[in-house]
Amino acid sequence: AAVRRHVRGLLLGDMMHHGGADMTLLDAIVLGQRGAIDPKLNEAFVRTGCAHFLAVSGMNVCMLAAAFWLVGRLAGLNRRAGAMLTVLVTVVYTLLVEPLPPILRAAVMILVYCASLLLYRAPSTSNAIALAAAILLCCRPTALFDVGFQLSFMAVLGIVYLSPAVTQAWFDAVAGLRRLAARRPLHPLEEQPPDPRGW
Repeated sequence: AAVRRHVRGLLLGDMMHHGGADMTLLDAIVLGQRGAIDPKLNEAFVRTGCAHFLAVSGMNVCMLAAAFWLVGRLAGLNRRAGAMLTVLVTVVYTLLVEPLPPILRAAVMILVYCASLLLYRAPSTSNAIALAAAILLCCRPTALFDVGFQLSFMAVLGIVYLSPAVTQAWFDAVAGLRRLAARRPLHPLEEQPPDPRGW
């Protein structure tokens, strides 16, 4: 808590003495301190459908880790050194923000991925998701019935396992429309010369 207060002071600087909506908004977006935000401002974000901007989620942790990974690679660090830098940044940021299930899930998955690089192993998304769930449930078994926990893992599982199928279906649909637009039959055995008039 003392470290969090110190980092909050470094982040907010002079705004802490003046208070106001700017301070609480920055605090909520970066450190996940949503409880201090003005209720009217919170209601405005909810009413406009932008409340997700106030929630620190696993995506925040992933974007930060990816940014430092990229900086390390551009600075000439090898993969192992980049993984160590990413681990350090992920651990520090996770300790500073509120320990919510999506943040902890993302942090564990990033650490597992970096550990696979450090140990010269092929990363496994399924293993990272399973390990993150196991660690979170060992720390707090009742999290299984928490909606935030459930949505966090269901969203990641959907991204990992459903998005390739959705993407492939999209490309197949586009290819089918192109074939129809070119007035070629869909079956290769019935292929006819294309209409020179095109569209």
